[in-house]
This record gives sequence, structure tokens and C-alpha cells, in this order.
Amino acid sequence: SADDAESFYIKKGFTDYLAKPIDPQVLENMLKKYIPAEKISLIEADTGALSKKKSEAAGEDGSDEIIMDLEEVASPMYEGDILEKVLESYMESVDENASLIKEYYEKADWENYSIKVHALKSSSRIIGEQKLGALAEKLEHAGESLDIEFIGKYTDMLLEWYKAMPSKYGFEEKEDDRPLIDDNSVKEAFSAIKELAASFDSDGIDGIIEELEKYRISDNLKEKYETIKKAARNADWNSLI
Repeated sequence: SADDAESFYIKKGFTDYLAKPIDPQVLENMLKKYIPAEKISLIEADTGALSKKKSEAAGEDGSDEIIMDLEEVASPMYEGDILEKVLESYMESVDENASLIKEYYEKADWENYSIKVHALKSSSRIIGEQKLGALAEKLEHAGESLDIEFIGKYTDMLLEWYKAMPSKYGFEEKEDDRPLIDDNSVKEAFSAIKELAASFDSDGIDGIIEELEKYRISDNLKEKYETIKKAARNADWNSLI
């Protein structure tokens, strides 16, 4: 669990711990905590490139205005190979997360609904999808304040935008032409991941997964592999062990 991982690193001499998935605001706050104040220069974000004329159709509460006041995309937080991995992780989770948001909405489980749209807000902003992030933020607040009318009005829109992301970024499902790896090699990799998880070695686990990604996993082990990838991505040590 995250608590176990934090305890492990604190005992090793670390002064603090930040669990995955990383929330950009929490990361920024932690950096401010440990970087000497004299070495920090706070710069106001230039939102001019993102602003549009305010929509004449804005609702009385200003919600439509906030959503429409942003362009579709801003600069992502990362670039190059890191951005590619972040995008891949984001797209891989779209179907599952969209289903969970819909499930919590239909069950009126506003606590878990708010948690999921909060995560979507953060991850969308990381890849530069500011408009989707803005809508997710509004729905997060609506879930916390039990503004059921707003949630009912905008949840379908959120899910429509969210589920369109893989197509927008060229992540549609396509034929897999990677070579097939034998099941025994995959099982050995799973065992190695389990051992590494026991010592919270995320870099070692990432290295094994990076190698496995070069191959096509058989249908016998594909589901288990996807579960392991998800657990590794979320630093879910208990599931890996």
C-alpha cells in the first residue's frame, strides 16, 4: 500500500514521500516546501493564449463560461519519450475510468465520482487537455457540493470528450505486429516483478515492463499482464506482490 511504501522510504533515510498517481499541485507544493524560498521565483501563468471571448450562452452560475473560456489544448507538461509514455498510460485507462465514472454517477456515489473526476482533471491537464480538465474540475466541485443538477447536465459531455481522446491522439486499436513471446518467459518476468515489488523497486519493474512491451503477449496471459501494468502504474504494491 502507499502507507507501506512511505514507511519503507522514510526508514531508508528519505525525508518525504509522494505517492502515485502524481497530482501536479501536490508535487508543486512539495517542491515549495523543500526548495529554499530565495531560490524560488513564482511566475503568473500567461493565460492570454488560452482565452477566448466569453460565450454569450454562459449559464447563470458561470459554469458554461468557465468551460468555454479555454482552448482545446495547451502545452503538455512533458515532451519526447516521457510524453509518449504519459499519453500511452492515459489512453490505456480511458475505457476503465469512463466506465467507473458512469457507474458512480448512476449509483449516485458522489464521493467516488468526485475522486475519479479529480484524477481525470489532473491527468488531462498533464497532457495539455485544459478544456477537459476544466470540465472535470467543475464536476469534481459539483460532486463535493452535491450539485446534482450540474452533474446531470455535464457528465455525459465529460464522458464524450474523454472517450474521444484515443482517437484524437491516434491511439485507436490496430493490428499488433510485434513478435509473440512465449508464456514461460512472461511468467518468469511476472515472478521477477513480484520480487522487485517486495522491495518497492519501481525502476526495476518499469524496466521489465518496458522489455515486455516489445512483444505480443498470448491471450492466456494478456489479461494478467494488463492487470500488472495497471498496478505498476499506480504503485499498487499489494497487487504486485
